Amino acid sequence: MRVAQIIDTLNVGGAEQVLVDVSNILYENNVNVEVLVLIKPGVKAKSLNPNIPIKSLGRTNKFSLKKMLELKEILLTYDILHCHFRHVYRYVKLIDLFFNLNSKKIILHDHYGSIDINKSVPLGFNSLFKIEYYIGVSDSLMQWAYKSISPKFSLLLANIIRKSNNSILLDKVFDFIVISNIKQIKNQIFAASIAKSLDKSILFIGAIQDLDYYNKLIDYCESSNIDYQILTKVSDAQSYLKNAVVALQVSKSETGPLVLIEYLAHGMPFLSFNTGEVVKLISKEHSLFVVDSFHLKDWVDGYNKLINLNLKKSTIKKIFSKNFSEQYYFKELFDFYKKILS
Repeated sequence: MRVAQIIDTLNVGGAEQVLVDVSNILYENNVNVEVLVLIKPGVKAKSLNPNIPIKSLGRTNKFSLKKMLELKEILLTYDILHCHFRHVYRYVKLIDLFFNLNSKKIILHDHYGSIDINKSVPLGFNSLFKIEYYIGVSDSLMQWAYKSISPKFSLLLANIIRKSNNSILLDKVFDFIVISNIKQIKNQIFAASIAKSLDKSILFIGAIQDLDYYNKLIDYCESSNIDYQILTKVSDAQSYLKNAVVALQVSKSETGPLVLIEYLAHGMPFLSFNTGEVVKLISKEHSLFVVDSFHLKDWVDGYNKLINLNLKKSTIKKIFSKNFSEQYYFKELFDFYKKILS
């Protein structure tokens, strides 16, 4: 079994981290896995096991016939084409449509984070780019898949993370930390309003994906006299967790969110909006971590309850160990591979 993990580039992001973790776990369990990037490797590539081959197509134009033919020859060397992101899957299916990949098993690993807001079916996903093999990272995505695209084989594979033991210390410890790429749906300004209401300091970590929203976040923090810092070029956010007391996850829609598992792994208390598969699992263990609205008072009350509870790090880490085992994750994925190849 030869498996290709395929993505456009390995920049900082939740889906990119999943590809890295999946690839490393497969390799450590003796699966013949390689990583194929369509554009360029990106900063997260260095997190891959150095023994995992990385192939870079170096595509600059998605409609380049030369690159399509080059990719076809590469793809034909694998048994399973495991595509991360909908646009990556569509591109690989386009190669199959034009040049015939000899019935290779093409999987869409769907990380679409706005599924609770947008349930439309991407162009061609029920026709030219019909999905036969589907992995969803949340129950919301699985329900969408059953109703909208009816894949032949499907798997719910909730995200996990691998704990990093690296540590980078800043000049101070912040009251709050928010880790997510900076754009409107991630809702960082609301997190800043929580910090303002409680007169607390806040650390933001994430790549700028919406410059206008990033500038609005700075303007809000400055005009509100909030004690804040923003780090936009961090490749290992886990290494900064010792610089804060409580984490916030205020995104309006998520499939994971992956960052919550990182908080659990490090024993960090947090408050999260009620969205995503990880939140469902966590709320069964400890409902105090979850807030059901975007009413500021609910978050302030939630913070005060969390602080008063004074949870031990060991208690929080047990939730991670119980629900996000690498062994279970590998077995589910490997069994899915065997099933679609049989």
